[in-house]
Amino acid sequence: MSIHNLLLRSGFRYVESRYITGLPITLPKECTVYTKTYKTQAGAFDIAVVGPGEDLSCLPETYVIKRPVHLIGLALPHISSFQRLCLVNQDTADWDPQYPPAVISLLDSLIQKALDNAVTVGYQRQAEFQTEFVNYWSGAVDAYIYADAGGLLGSKLSYRLLKAVTSADGRTDNEYVVFSDVTQRDNWFRLRGEDPALGSDGDVTIVRVNNTKIAPNKWPPQSLSEVFDWLKSADLPAHDSLAKGILTNLTKDRQMVLFDISNEGIIGFEVRFSSVTKKALKHHAIKRPNSGGSKHKQKQKQKLSSTLPMLRSKSATTAFFRFNVSSISNQELQRRNRPVSIDLENKKILIIGCGTVGGFASQLLIKAGAGRGNIGRLVFCDGDFLSPSNLSRHALPATYIGWNKAEALSDLIKRDCLDSPKIDVKPYRLEMNEGNICGYDIVIDATGHAPTGKMLSYLARASTQRPPFIIHGYNDAYGQASVVMIDNGLACYECAKRLVTLNETDRPIAPHRISCGSIFTPYDASVSMITAALIQEAALSTLQERLPWTYAQHSTGNAIHHKRRRLSKFGECRVCT
Repeated sequence: MSIHNLLLRSGFRYVESRYITGLPITLPKECTVYTKTYKTQAGAFDIAVVGPGEDLSCLPETYVIKRPVHLIGLALPHISSFQRLCLVNQDTADWDPQYPPAVISLLDSLIQKALDNAVTVGYQRQAEFQTEFVNYWSGAVDAYIYADAGGLLGSKLSYRLLKAVTSADGRTDNEYVVFSDVTQRDNWFRLRGEDPALGSDGDVTIVRVNNTKIAPNKWPPQSLSEVFDWLKSADLPAHDSLAKGILTNLTKDRQMVLFDISNEGIIGFEVRFSSVTKKALKHHAIKRPNSGGSKHKQKQKQKLSSTLPMLRSKSATTAFFRFNVSSISNQELQRRNRPVSIDLENKKILIIGCGTVGGFASQLLIKAGAGRGNIGRLVFCDGDFLSPSNLSRHALPATYIGWNKAEALSDLIKRDCLDSPKIDVKPYRLEMNEGNICGYDIVIDATGHAPTGKMLSYLARASTQRPPFIIHGYNDAYGQASVVMIDNGLACYECAKRLVTLNETDRPIAPHRISCGSIFTPYDASVSMITAALIQEAALSTLQERLPWTYAQHSTGNAIHHKRRRLSKFGECRVCT
């Protein structure tokens, strides 16, 4: 049975898109639309299902085109500002798209459930908004903030408007960057291909909002006055803090306001004042006190009572823009990497070898916090140069052909990072001696060169200032195995190599010889990526109180697989004895 017939059988009516009214979006003329009336305890809703196709791997978009009269203009959970009905998280929900009758039945029940939840009142309504509140803000412009979402209070922030290229055809869009120092601002402008010398910075007012009564009656706000209306009912101290902040930062005709909503996130807007209002407000601007005495507090109250009517006046502002605020702080980004906020910040890490394994590993370590913090540093060491033959597996693009690999890797990472990680480069083969490896928290051997691995093991045991951890990562068994081991003093590189990963009978065809001393073994770049990922995991494991493993292997093809383990000293190992 067709989707059309299934929808009709479920009570939907086919309607031409030109007859659909009440939506803040315009539907294409050729768009198919099906409508249905759903009854709730608060009254009837008319729902439009837009553009359902035969592919049901995604549910069709659903909109509210009519609601009960007493709910018009009110904010309802699960219904966006442009009347889209949120049914389910399409990224995580599951259904069988190969059985259309069940999908249409699911769609019908999800609509009814979403509407029933939307018309709840009191505490239940508040609960429906919880953890999703910022999604109803519906900003028109993106704002990127170099600050942790949970640590805005006490910060001194500024912001700047810029135009950024956001598509391959050169289209540009307005966006804002929020920063605590000009280095962050200039770095963002560099990443977006803009000149920071153009334009001027604005002031930012930060207000903390308690989330116990955040559910609004009308949302999202269309003006500064409506923002004050919301805060007056949701959090009165935040209401007064907003007025104080605006008056305190009243140095220019525009100002950004950020609301740090506990357990929810950040929302914000820019407000621009008319010249008449700005002049009037300056007479009432709140000066920062030398001491917080009772007289000063009384004067603040008097000024607020006299200035609030001016701030709420329709003629006070010339523009009001809501932002979609995204945090680009390292703390916020690291939360997506690990469930616990443990990263490599403030660690001194040396990477020997910037080939395929070292290149991918370096990028992953940067994402795990390496090269950041007051004392954190990442050091790349390699004496080789990037050649065309490297491009089949290397993380570096063709732009860097002829560059030293360590220098190229540093340039690539710094060019594309949100901030400026601390990376040092040693563009030469590092001599294996005690002085060159001491002083680091972690030394990573990504050379895949057995004599280098063995020499590091010797040095670590002969030195009184050995690095706490040496991580060896290499592709083994002619590209059929990824191996990573952590040398914490209990077992060494030589012990790991005693574990056979390939039988003699399973050796692949002999590698292709190009010239004397130059050979290559054909295998996919994915092997190097897996080895690099294991190196990142090993580096992060060193931050735990007890290492979960010191040897890990991922095998393909005919390679002999060894389970993860805490590697013990091999009985006849010449290095460990």
